[in-house]
Formats: sequence, C-alpha cells, structure tokens
Amino acid sequence: MYRLGAVSYHALTAARPAEAYQFDPDYDLERTIIDRQYTPVTRHDSSLRPAVDAVLKQAMEPNPDARYDSTDLFRKSLNGSL
Repeated sequence: MYRLGAVSYHALTAARPAEAYQFDPDYDLERTIIDRQYTPVTRHDSSLRPAVDAVLKQAMEPNPDARYDSTDLFRKSLNGSL
C-alpha cells in the first residue's frame, strides 16, 4: 500500500515520495519515513484539495496497520478526494 501511495504522491506532485518525508541522506529510507514529518501534497500543488493529503498520508503511513486495508478502498478514497 505504501508504494501505491508513493506512486500517487509522485504522479500528483512530481516530487519524489521520500521528499514527502523530508529525506535526510544520513538516514536510510525506512528510518526516514518512520522519523520524519509528512509533507502535504498541497505544499507542492495548492490546487489539490486537503482531502487528497489525508488519503495519501494514510496510504504512506509508517505503520502498515494504519494504512488502507485494500487497493480498492484506497482507489475509492483517492477518487473521492480529487
């Protein structure tokens, strides 16, 4: 689910998904995702609705249990937020 959220983040913003978590080259990617604050997609594109942020943030949650349970639910949520 994280990867689907990351691809969607990149497609909507042209920013690399690691940048969503303010990538620090001294950290490995997994540690960066766990330790860093999520950067909202609306910072990259103010025309996107805040609801898109909520959907992508949930898909890219560091804790896998907090992510969407299915790709279908993610798709419906993202479509509804755009």
